[in-house]
Amino acid sequence: EQDKIDALRKQLEDQAAEAERERQRQKQDEEKEKEKEKERERKQKEKEDEDRRRKMQEEADRLQAELDAAKKEAARQQKQREKEDEERARALEDERKKLEKARKAMEDERKKKAEDEEAERQAWEDRRNKIAQMKAAERADREKRQKPQSDDDEPEEKPAPRRKNEKPVDSYASVPKDDKPARKKKAPANDDSDDDDGGAKPKAKGRRKKEEPKAPLKDYKIFFSVNIQTDENDEDVIADTEALRPLLADLFETRSEKDVFEIKTRKKGNGFKIDFGIIIATSMHPADYIDTFDDLTMDGSFQSTIKDGFDLTKDPHVHIWEARYEKIDPKKRKK
Repeated sequence: EQDKIDALRKQLEDQAAEAERERQRQKQDEEKEKEKEKERERKQKEKEDEDRRRKMQEEADRLQAELDAAKKEAARQQKQREKEDEERARALEDERKKLEKARKAMEDERKKKAEDEEAERQAWEDRRNKIAQMKAAERADREKRQKPQSDDDEPEEKPAPRRKNEKPVDSYASVPKDDKPARKKKAPANDDSDDDDGGAKPKAKGRRKKEEPKAPLKDYKIFFSVNIQTDENDEDVIADTEALRPLLADLFETRSEKDVFEIKTRKKGNGFKIDFGIIIATSMHPADYIDTFDDLTMDGSFQSTIKDGFDLTKDPHVHIWEARYEKIDPKKRKK
């Protein structure tokens, strides 16, 4: 029995040792499992941290890329603005140069126009002075021609004795019949009252009529050049001069419309220039006849003729005019 008891005790001790070993193994297994779990958790955490870092890096990279793109776009826009500003400044400078050039051209044109007007004024003044000199010379020649006639007329009541078979000299032989005054100066009795009423002046007029016989008509060509100021100076308006010809013939009382010739027009800055010629028959000196053009401009007759001839809406203004004349040979005139 003791042996059985010892064997049983030994068996129990072996079972207890085995159980202890089993417990130790389980404990070790549990520790290993815990370590493995910890390792897994660590690895999981490291993985999560790595993912978090990666995402943060990606976000940072994205933000950096956006920032770089924004900087690049800002730099591009700045460059574009600078380019546009430069182009705008260049365009403004070109516009300024154009305006300066246009202003200079306008000043040059205004200066040239003023010089042309001054030259035309001077030419007109020279022409008027020349006409005045010609008139003065013509009057002086006329007075010289009249003095011998008056000297011959005074002793008319007592003519000098003439030789036999000598014809009497008629001092008015060159004057037409109708213009020759009567040789007898004695008036009828009923004319005394007229002489008394008129005083000495009628006698002087009668004497002048006797001393200055009526001059014959002579043909002249008068050439006019007139500067017209008007806003209606289109080429189409002033080019057609057919309607103007008969009006000018009526204004200057020529023999026919053909006596108005060489009508030319040229457009100018503030109007136009018209040149034309007329053929007139007058006993006046042509310079005196030319002076009558002032009357036609002062009473508006010439302006009205230009208005009607070119169908203008209002009367134009005569700025400057000049004229010259040529004498026509009677033989050529008849031809």
